[in-house]
Amino acid sequence: MSANALARTFGDSARSYDEHAQIQLAVNRSLLAMLPDVDINGWALDIGAGTAPVARPLQQRYPQARWLALDISAPMLAEAK
Repeated sequence: MSANALARTFGDSARSYDEHAQIQLAVNRSLLAMLPDVDINGWALDIGAGTAPVARPLQQRYPQARWLALDISAPMLAEAK
């Protein structure tokens, strides 16, 4: 699958992605709960951010960091806002 086709596929499902990604969201929550409490000063990057199910909780947990979320699909990032 080409990068453009992949971006279109995820873009087409952006509005309903979180509804259908319950296993991924549960795994994300479990992994996020394991993170240590540390000071993050500077930038943090979420590559393949999708609808930001990882970036949003990380922003809340580490508010002092500056966050950049990237994804191949603009509609997925639009849903993240």
